[in-house]
Amino acid sequence: MKSKAEECVACSCVEIGSIIDGSECSTPIEQQFSSKAEAEQALALLTEKVRKAENEPAQIEVEVQPEGDQFKLAGTVTFGCQAENLIFQMSLR
Repeated sequence: MKSKAEECVACSCVEIGSIIDGSECSTPIEQQFSSKAEAEQALALLTEKVRKAENEPAQIEVEVQPEGDQFKLAGTVTFGCQAENLIFQMSLR
């Protein structure tokens, strides 16, 4: 049996259900910064992007942690649905 994505190859179309199955609602975050101020600024920008993508409140479990002479922004953002998560991921590019 062919997948729906394979059935539509000739028309360059893809069945959305073959891409978004509803299971991936979280995005791991991990970035290094040379100062705590830079890491906190990045966290503020990240939070702004989450708020723009969410329909219902997302869980932001991200914090700034010292790591040697740098600071690591690490954690997870979890949305209520995969579509919101996808919109957020696209905003990070």
